[in-house]
Amino acid sequence: MSNTVIIVGAGVTGLTAATHLVDAGWHVTLLEGNDRIGGRTFTQKNGSALEEQGAEFFHPDHHPRLATLMAKHHLASLPVKDSTTFWVDGRQERAGNPSQTSIQALCAEIDQDVSLIDPDRWISDVNRHLDLSFAHYLARYSARPSVIAEFLAWTGTLTGADPREYSTLGLLRDFKMFGSTLQALTARESRIAGGTEQLAQSLAAALPHPIEFNAKVSSVTSTDKGFEVSTGAGRQLSTSAVIITTPFNTLHRLRFPGQTERLRTASRQGHANRSHKHWFNPETPFAPRIANRPTSLCYLEASETAGCIIASEDITAQSAAAGLALPEPPLAHARGHFWQKDPMAGGAWMTLRPGQAAILDELQQRNQQQPRCLIAGADVSPIWPGWIEGALHAGSDAASKLLAT
Repeated sequence: MSNTVIIVGAGVTGLTAATHLVDAGWHVTLLEGNDRIGGRTFTQKNGSALEEQGAEFFHPDHHPRLATLMAKHHLASLPVKDSTTFWVDGRQERAGNPSQTSIQALCAEIDQDVSLIDPDRWISDVNRHLDLSFAHYLARYSARPSVIAEFLAWTGTLTGADPREYSTLGLLRDFKMFGSTLQALTARESRIAGGTEQLAQSLAAALPHPIEFNAKVSSVTSTDKGFEVSTGAGRQLSTSAVIITTPFNTLHRLRFPGQTERLRTASRQGHANRSHKHWFNPETPFAPRIANRPTSLCYLEASETAGCIIASEDITAQSAAAGLALPEPPLAHARGHFWQKDPMAGGAWMTLRPGQAAILDELQQRNQQQPRCLIAGADVSPIWPGWIEGALHAGSDAASKLLAT
């Protein structure tokens, strides 16, 4: 049993860890609580449109792991067409430009704090003072209110959350990953041609053993010989190692060694991202739009036969369309997957609340103390958190840590 591992979750992190460990000669059992693979990469076909319910975009200049994996599995990239993004502020709308002089100046000021972010640690003594809401953080700057408002609309495309609710540390970490604040707002975007779910399917196809679906894990306990994994159906599986890759917002639903009450409480509260994608059939093509009252954006799918509005789950598609000045008919029949109501996810991509960085830092320390029972995933990885690139890093890093024991 010395080279056996149970991986909880068949999203991109779990599948990545599995492929590395299989290549190293380990016997891998993959337990997935859902009836499909991919986690929050979830592509649904609607006519000629590929409607991404979860992760959709990547940045080829900044995501080398994903680019390498796509090349390995012959997955093509589909660059997002260059087009003007309109910035909507109340009843006013104009061509948005994150490279305008006033926003560039604000970005340069923020970059002084971006330099305090340690890529490998969620929080440290030199940046602890930045663990406050981003709205509070921006109040210290003297930029005009109109500049702050447009800047918040652009950053909303990264956070999917209200700036009063998410931590500055989390957003500055995104900026750090891109190299600077301005690069984060202007980086080239691409999609995976044929849908992001192809990535999970390619990873799964290389595994020698089938994935066990609808296998919801309830607890992991230590034993003299390793660990015992229990499922909600009453099964008990013995293994020498475990990698748990379930989203942050669901960690409180299972028990595992080294779990703290602080972590359970933070997971139960959830991170700040409450965004939801509303897919609809537009009457005519439209240019992408962003707004920050409320934080929202809209764009066309690659085939231009479907449109998408991203806004908080408590805002109707019609209200969001009005805030974006989108000339569309009633959107009562908009389509989408409610990640907040999905028991296997509990929310969309990770956007830290104030106070959660310290808990994730504790989780990193816990992983060092429990190297054969690891918590991994794009939600908890300090490298590209919330991105497919982060999920790939988290999976390979977890496998490397386990192989080193």
